[in-house]
Amino acid sequence: AMEEVKRSDPVAASNPTEEASESKNIDDTLAENKMDQGIDSISAGPQDSVSYGNDADCIRQQKNDEICSSVSTGVKPKYIREPVRSPRYRDSGSVTMHTIFPSKQSAASTRKNQRNNKNAVLSSRAKAKADAERHGVEMQRDLDFDDLKRSPGQSGAMGYFSRFGQRLLSVKNDVGIMKTESDKIENEELESNEQYRIPPPEEEDAVLLVGVRSFFSLRFMDFSVWLYKTNWPNVMIASSTVYVIFVNFLTLILYAIANQDHKDGVECIGGWDYVGDNGGTRLNWEIAFSLSWTTFSTVGFGTISPDIVAGCYGLRYACAIAAFLGVLFAGFCSAIFFAKFTRLLGRAHVEFSSTVLIQFSFEEEGVKENETGNEGLVDGGSSQEEPDMPFPVAEFRIVNTRANQSRCEIIDAKVSCLVAVNYLPDGTSTDLYVSDDTQDKVVLHDNTAVNESVPLFQQKYHPFKCKASTHPYFKRIWYVSHVLDENSPLVKPEMRYRMSRCGHWPRDSNNHTAIRSNLVPFSDIIVSMNGISNLSASGVFAEKRYKFRDVHVGWQFAGMMYFGKKLFSKKKEMMVDTSLVHDILPQGDGGHEPIGVLQ
Repeated sequence: AMEEVKRSDPVAASNPTEEASESKNIDDTLAENKMDQGIDSISAGPQDSVSYGNDADCIRQQKNDEICSSVSTGVKPKYIREPVRSPRYRDSGSVTMHTIFPSKQSAASTRKNQRNNKNAVLSSRAKAKADAERHGVEMQRDLDFDDLKRSPGQSGAMGYFSRFGQRLLSVKNDVGIMKTESDKIENEELESNEQYRIPPPEEEDAVLLVGVRSFFSLRFMDFSVWLYKTNWPNVMIASSTVYVIFVNFLTLILYAIANQDHKDGVECIGGWDYVGDNGGTRLNWEIAFSLSWTTFSTVGFGTISPDIVAGCYGLRYACAIAAFLGVLFAGFCSAIFFAKFTRLLGRAHVEFSSTVLIQFSFEEEGVKENETGNEGLVDGGSSQEEPDMPFPVAEFRIVNTRANQSRCEIIDAKVSCLVAVNYLPDGTSTDLYVSDDTQDKVVLHDNTAVNESVPLFQQKYHPFKCKASTHPYFKRIWYVSHVLDENSPLVKPEMRYRMSRCGHWPRDSNNHTAIRSNLVPFSDIIVSMNGISNLSASGVFAEKRYKFRDVHVGWQFAGMMYFGKKLFSKKKEMMVDTSLVHDILPQGDGGHEPIGVLQ
């Protein structure tokens, strides 16, 4: 290190004590100014307030340009002051902060003694880093993209019947009915086509298995909530299953009571084969089943009913309880169906894209950095300035699923976005946490080294600005974009600091690998939309969550608009092919990252 200082600044190397004392005076002066003003000199944005001491760096730059240029390129030598973290402003810009503990006992112990064990924190961080190196980080969804590749007949926007005809044509080609020159050309286009349909992940809480598990574990409140969230086919299947279970359970009770009454010499059910000549047990079970479902559904007794004889108290009480349970079941199903129909009016008839795409200006050759490391703005051998690199843009789209129908617009629609980021207890790192396919969890699998009084990690929610966040008349397609600049919470603090110094996106990071590595591995991007439906004249809303694995760099959305005829109409109109909402294409100038590859 001393040899490097001698080569860069012989005067400072000859008198290191003077340099150190001068640096200390600069730092002390800046610290006093910050305490007086109550602000940081340079803030890294709403995600994590970091001060890099801009005034001190400028003074050092007058003495040694090489040292300051190393800061601009992101390489911080030992003799440059490290970023100073301000605990007072750590949560600036965050809407909500949650502290997550490994268990209930750890949270209770923290509330009890209010102390942290720093050694345990360091030990847990070391274990997490080692475990992350062993297991790696899943950057994208594990999908078979060969099966998701669009054929040329499916990639263009068209109507439903036209697409159905294309599917029939493709089936004929597969079975060998049509083998012409046009088929060969179509097969060649299929091989070169790079359009994919990324399906949205299925909601894990809405699957049928979750409802079955809630019901049989006697968690009926969770079962009721699941009925609200799941789709209509699952509701019908669950209701029918519960009905059959109740009927068979009551059949078993009625059958046992009737047999016991027969032993006591009382015949309580008309048509019951007490002798055993007309079918015996099989006939009696069928009779008990008929009595059970007629009683439970309260449709009234038919030929099979309890006889009016003395001594059949058990059977009569059982039928009374079954009828009461049937009334409760009918009311419960009616309430669920009515609530789901009402919820349909409150939900916006829109569909979000399954991915968040990042587009950037790609240059194949690129511009090399000059000898002083000034972000490649000026070539080392000439004075001609190169144009600044634009900031990458992240975008998703919202499609009105009733775009081809009249009077189905959403008036005064608004979109708001939040990003949830996981932090270590000291707020220094976000790289250790990723999102799994089933739940958001920590890469740290072994929590034995974590003290019970130490929180596992903290989750903070930060708002970020979106372009075109309002739409006065949302009818077809809505593209919502966010610029990855120095104020974006989706970019790491080091890159935000570099952009704040140079005013643009660095040229050496203008590729899909660098862009992804400079993204904060967030837990969720939460998007909410609300407006007024022109159809029902009531407020509607919709929400969507994006994971870090849903981000694709260097891709763009496929077109969805086409001219077609509506049903029973001869005039062509502009229409939307809603089946292409999840289709993506490589961006026009190339440089896209491969999809379907796990890093």
